[in-house]
Amino acid sequence: MEARDYQFGVAALDSRRVALERELARYDSELSRIAKEQAEVERQLKDAQRAAQGHKAARELAERSAEFAEGRARLAGLRQARVEAASRMAGLETEHDRSLTQATRSERDYEAAQGSLKSSEEGVLRVLREHESRRQDLTLAARTSREAKAAFPPSWVQPAKIQALRDEFENAKQAEIAMRHVQQELDTGVWETDPAVQDRHARMNASVHEQSTQLEDRRASNEMARIAAFNARERYIDVLRATMRRYKKNVQELGELAGVIAQADLPHLDNDDTVLAQAGLHVKFNFDGKGEVGLNDGEASGGQQVLKSLILLVGLMKDDESAGGFVFIDEPFAHLDVRNIQLVGHFLRSTRAQYLLTTPITHNVEVFEPSEITLITSKKPRGERWAPPIAVLARRPEKPLYD
Repeated sequence: MEARDYQFGVAALDSRRVALERELARYDSELSRIAKEQAEVERQLKDAQRAAQGHKAARELAERSAEFAEGRARLAGLRQARVEAASRMAGLETEHDRSLTQATRSERDYEAAQGSLKSSEEGVLRVLREHESRRQDLTLAARTSREAKAAFPPSWVQPAKIQALRDEFENAKQAEIAMRHVQQELDTGVWETDPAVQDRHARMNASVHEQSTQLEDRRASNEMARIAAFNARERYIDVLRATMRRYKKNVQELGELAGVIAQADLPHLDNDDTVLAQAGLHVKFNFDGKGEVGLNDGEASGGQQVLKSLILLVGLMKDDESAGGFVFIDEPFAHLDVRNIQLVGHFLRSTRAQYLLTTPITHNVEVFEPSEITLITSKKPRGERWAPPIAVLARRPEKPLYD
């Protein structure tokens, strides 16, 4: 890009001036060369004119005919060069005038830019002075506001209180009107003047704050207790599921000992009051392949009812580590025939459980077969002070204790 192509600024103006001066120097050099060629042509022409004068003109013409022929041959080219030089000179002068016009315009634009820059600087200085004055006013107003805020009670300058005032009053004028009404009411109204009221108010606020804190702590503690109870309930339900599975297994094993197919349907357990309230264990029995019967099915015989009850009772106290629990059974053989008495007795011995049986004295010795020790009691006879002593019958072991 030529230096004259720059349009704005002092550097652009200087570079354009230098470019114009360089072009003028080049144009002057070109004009000097053309002037020299023109002078040489004019000199040759004058020499030819002088040679044509006098008595030796013919001879000199003859002698210099070659030179004159060369001059005539060059004359057309020199004329053409002169015309071109004149045309170039006119173009250079036109370019020079245009450059001067453009330089004048650039100078004028530069002066206008300088004036605009000076005006902008003055505007900036004026804005800075106004800003500084405004800043000082705001600083003074802020200091005054802080001093006024320090004089207010802490409850008046809380952000929430200030925002509530802004929401209540649209502008400062409304706040001033409301303030005058309040001041008038304070001046003309009847108010409590005891200074202890403020202390009581502060103590009550502190008490309310303390109670609110305690309430939040209690809520947090209750929530933690609720979560702990929920988790404990989950663990309890897990234990209950395991217990139900073990009980189902015990019922099936005891049913096999009694020759009965016992099937327990486990309930669905979940940490929900409704689900737990509706949960129940359903046990079904199948005696002799005659179909399943429930717990309260009236089609079962007396012996079958006793077996169902014993299976369910012993299954509650049977676990994986011990053979059985301790059971107290009141007259399990009552109203049973001989076959059912044998079945019940065989079942009791097979469970290897510890139990106490009560039965009236009967001629059927099968009722005593499940027991290792039998205690015989009787009522006190009429007229006697004491009842007869308790008789003890111990079953002889099936195998000797020592070889």
